[in-house]
Amino acid sequence: MRVLRIIIDPVLNGKRLSEWFNVDVRSLHSKVLDEWSNITGETFTISNEILSEEIPIKEDGYQYSLDEYWNVLSGIKEHHSPDYMDYKSFIEKFDLINRKNNFEFDEVHIYAAGWMGGFESRMVGNNSIWCNAPLYVADCSNFVIMAFNMQRGVSEAIEAFGHRTESTLKYCYSSFWSKFLSVVGSVHIPHNGTTDYDWANKTIKSCYADMFPDSWNNIPVVSNENKGCNLLLAVMAGLKPLTISTETDFQPVPRNCEYWKCNSLDYFRYWYNHIPKEMFDVIIHPDKIKIME
Repeated sequence: MRVLRIIIDPVLNGKRLSEWFNVDVRSLHSKVLDEWSNITGETFTISNEILSEEIPIKEDGYQYSLDEYWNVLSGIKEHHSPDYMDYKSFIEKFDLINRKNNFEFDEVHIYAAGWMGGFESRMVGNNSIWCNAPLYVADCSNFVIMAFNMQRGVSEAIEAFGHRTESTLKYCYSSFWSKFLSVVGSVHIPHNGTTDYDWANKTIKSCYADMFPDSWNNIPVVSNENKGCNLLLAVMAGLKPLTISTETDFQPVPRNCEYWKCNSLDYFRYWYNHIPKEMFDVIIHPDKIKIME
C-alpha cells in the first residue's frame, strides 16, 4: 500500500511545531506503519511526502494566523469552533483527486497537531461510506484520509485505524460486526468494560471472544442471559444484544484486562487478532467496498 504522507508543520516563534513537541514525525509514523503492518499483514510504503507550513482552513472558512494558533496551543486563546477543517479546500490544495486517479497513492496520512481539525479517518471516493466521519463523494476510487496527531503516540494512531475498522465492518459485514461488538467488544470498550477507554478494567468476566475468528458463525441469538455479552455495547450501537446458546460446546473463559496487559496498545492487538484476516482486505482496500452480506 502506497501512502502519501502530508506533514503540517508550521514555523512558530522560530521553530517548527514538531520541534516544540520534541517529536520526529517520520520516525513516529514509521513505528505506526510497522505496527499496522504487523496487525494487517499488509506492507505500507511512503510513495511521497508533502511538508506544509499552512494551517488548514476550517469548515466555516476561518483560518488561524500563526500567532493565533500559537496562542491556542498555549492556552491563551480559546480554540475556534467549528474545529474541523474544510476537506474540500484541503483536497483541492494538495490535488488529491487527480493524484489518486494518477495512481500516485492508495491512502493519505496527515500528521498535524491539536486544533488543526482532521478527522481520525474519512473516506473519499465515488462509493465512499461513513468512516468515523461523514463520507466525501469524489470522482475517484475510494481512499481513506487518516489524520494523526504528532503529540500522540503509536497506540492512539492504531486506535484511529480501529475506528476505521469498526465503520467498515459495520457496513460490509453487518452480522459479523453485531456479534463481534457484543462478544469481543469495541475499540474503546473491552468485553468486561463499562465506559470508554476502559482498557485497564480488572473485573473478571466470562469471555466468548475466542470463538472469533473461526467459530463466530456458531453464535446464535437466544436470550439476554449470557454473562459474556457486553449488553451496554449492543445498546449503544442500537443492536439486539447477543448471547451464547447453552447447547454450544464452546466454554467461555474468565478474563480481565490482565490478558492484554491492561494497556491500550496491547488491547488493540488482542482486539484486531479476533478479526478474520480476509476481512482486512476491504478495510485496507476501500475501493473494494460493497455490501458484503
